[in-house]
Amino acid sequence: MTPDYFFTQLKLPSTWKYKGVNHTRDDDDNIMAYGVVYDDNKSKIIRICFIASSERCIIVERTRSTNGKGCNYKSVCNIRAEETERINEFILKRYIYEHN
Repeated sequence: MTPDYFFTQLKLPSTWKYKGVNHTRDDDDNIMAYGVVYDDNKSKIIRICFIASSERCIIVERTRSTNGKGCNYKSVCNIRAEETERINEFILKRYIYEHN
């Protein structure tokens, strides 16, 4: 599976604002993880990663600090990228149903 194909299969909330890409590279400048960053327009920045070597999807949330002491990061999803149906169900339950 290619990263481009993976990201086109995701069903993301229409309220999310695209912030850009954030890839992780190794020492030789090869991309290890393809990342796309979104703002949920509520309280979180969400980074969805496609890990190239293991073909896994990792979703990390960064919550904005309310006390001015930085941000909190939390990995909330780690599913094989080929299981896009499961990933989309996770996104639906966590980010759409959770806020309604």
